[in-house]
Amino acid sequence: MDNISEKEYKRRAQRCSKLVPAGCIGSYQSSGTKFLQRRLAEVGRRMPWILPTPHSPYDESRSSEQPHNNVIIIYADPRDSFISLMTKANIERGIRGRFRTNMGAHLEHFGYTPTQIMKFESTRFLDSTRADEWRTVWSQFDGFHQFFNTWLSASRIAPTRFIKYEHLRDPRTITALGQFLKLSPQQVEELSERIKTTWVPRKSSYEALDLDRQEFLNNHFADLLETHQQLTPFASGRGKNNG
Repeated sequence: MDNISEKEYKRRAQRCSKLVPAGCIGSYQSSGTKFLQRRLAEVGRRMPWILPTPHSPYDESRSSEQPHNNVIIIYADPRDSFISLMTKANIERGIRGRFRTNMGAHLEHFGYTPTQIMKFESTRFLDSTRADEWRTVWSQFDGFHQFFNTWLSASRIAPTRFIKYEHLRDPRTITALGQFLKLSPQQVEELSERIKTTWVPRKSSYEALDLDRQEFLNNHFADLLETHQQLTPFASGRGKNNG
């Protein structure tokens, strides 16, 4: 879980519930979160991030503090999302008074300690020539698994739905999304048209990597990929209250 104070967590939860009774949105990283959020905002349905950040795993111990509204989890091929995360290793920005890489900031969302983040940051998956080193370090990365599996099994007061980025092109998915968020028929039609005209394939592709790294990602994310394959285009969470 991202390291924010109890007071700040509660403030965000209250703000999220007041802003949008219809729902919040999140993903494990680079899966079309901003794309979907912007398209929904364009048709009059603003959706803030899930708490405490858009990439944080669900925390059952703080479930009572979560906003009591619907949640949309958008996801993509974790191998491609992982490559997107790796490209952020060379981008730096100020985070809460500290200067760190974009990748480090995202790793913090998953609950990794500063020591763990430093180890990840110092072992460049895309650049390292020592296979034994990057395999050892990055085999410990389970942030995507933790995010997706905790939200998939979460027992919440309100339901959770899962959408794959590629499925956004399917009119049936848009219709289901509109019903879930209580959009009007006119809003659903406008949303469908906006997605149709702005959707583009993801830029990051693990298939551009060397075979050694491809094999690593195939094995590392095998379980998560299998879980994805079991889900319908607009899937319900598996915890309670997800009917």
